[in-house]
Amino acid sequence: MTGQPRTTPADLFRAAAQQHQSGRLVEAEAGYRELLGRAPDHAEGMQLLALVLAQTGRPGEAIEWLRRAIRLRGDQPAWHNNLGELLRKQQHHEEAVASFQRALALAPRFPEAHYNLGNVLKGLSRYAEALSCYRRALELRPDYASARYNLANALRETGQGKAAVDEYRGALALRPDWRDALLNLGNAWYDLRDYEEAIRCYQQAQTLTADEKPLAANLGVAFQAKGDLAGAAEHFRRDLAHHPGDWLRELRLAALAPVIPAGNAAIDEYRAGLAATLERFRDCPRTLDVAELHASGAEPPLALAYHGRDDLPLKRRYADLFTSVIRPLRPVPSGGLPRVGVVVTRGHEGVFARCFGELVA
Repeated sequence: MTGQPRTTPADLFRAAAQQHQSGRLVEAEAGYRELLGRAPDHAEGMQLLALVLAQTGRPGEAIEWLRRAIRLRGDQPAWHNNLGELLRKQQHHEEAVASFQRALALAPRFPEAHYNLGNVLKGLSRYAEALSCYRRALELRPDYASARYNLANALRETGQGKAAVDEYRGALALRPDWRDALLNLGNAWYDLRDYEEAIRCYQQAQTLTADEKPLAANLGVAFQAKGDLAGAAEHFRRDLAHHPGDWLRELRLAALAPVIPAGNAAIDEYRAGLAATLERFRDCPRTLDVAELHASGAEPPLALAYHGRDDLPLKRRYADLFTSVIRPLRPVPSGGLPRVGVVVTRGHEGVFARCFGELVA
């Protein structure tokens, strides 16, 4: 009588890999660990165990196992690329850059590594290098939709709106139903002050999902910029319906003002309504995420300055409303004269510098 054939490391690896490919991650992890108990230097098993750990939400362990695999076999560009992506997701950006660069030193024509390196460089605000990486990825793989999309994002973030529009269109040519690309194409058109095109993109993006929640505010802002206050109010109301009780959104709706009012009676009616809204919120419990304040659109409207009325009471009510929910900043000793920072809303930097720059200096 002969005994059962002894299971070899190759058998264990093959069985674990089959479990992995079938999506049975618990069984696959157990199989890889049994393999590594028998063959501690099995680098392929280590890197696949790292993949399972990443897939099951344990990135720290995944990084350690992948590093061990790379110490045994550092000639695998895909492993360096995978390590870089794990490090990027864990906010270890500089280490991620080094891993992607090692992958590209081994395989210069590796489009995914160029793309991933571009992503981490963009996250570090190293835009010129990121743009170069995305463009190289596209040279190697012209149908790389994600690379074209992130190239467009980086162009938009660096103020190259027209070039961004072209790249968003290129991404959409590859994936016509890409909602996020349509949304960001709309944002790029908005930056270029082509509000009709922005609205068209937002509306098209809206047809791709049953959830209008993320787009109602964008449409409201675009209609407002276009000067269509009725359209803006309609979409701001829809946005508010998705966020009931949001005082900033209610304030934005109440502050919506025509550039050219219908007359003195309309001005007085508008200002009375805005004052009533500010008064209503004064004693209500409120919280405020300062990071969302700029995008809220709840600041005092510029139209107030053209009403020919005393704005001080309304501005004081605004101040009272926000003072109670914004934590005071403590002065930081500078070792010399006191230094004062001035916060200016985006898009108003130029007019602020012209009107008040010398006074502040």
